[in-house]
Amino acid sequence: MDWNRRYVIRSYIRSSLWIMPFFALLAFWATSRITYGIGGWLLRTGRIDESTAFMGVTMVGARSLLETIVTLNLSFVVFTFGSLLVAIQVAGGQYTPRIIATTLLRDNTIRFTVSYFIFP
Repeated sequence: MDWNRRYVIRSYIRSSLWIMPFFALLAFWATSRITYGIGGWLLRTGRIDESTAFMGVTMVGARSLLETIVTLNLSFVVFTFGSLLVAIQVAGGQYTPRIIATTLLRDNTIRFTVSYFIFP
């Protein structure tokens, strides 16, 4: 593989916003499977009671609480990145969307933050 192909691939990986959330989803999938297995084991051995296993609420209450947390996380991500985009456009003045996208996507803090909020 020649140097320009490696440069193009490395540049694409550094500027892609979808790679980190994709790996966060894979980590979530693995973590949820492990957690589900541990929960089943705890129920089978009688170490927890299914009716009050999560903060002393029923299964419906726990599910409702977790759905609320996921909804709040998604709302926070949309609000934060919308505000960030507006702030960069105002500060940038005459910048083109390509420059704004490059500025956002090359920042590892933003990429890790997106991954953190994708991981429920």
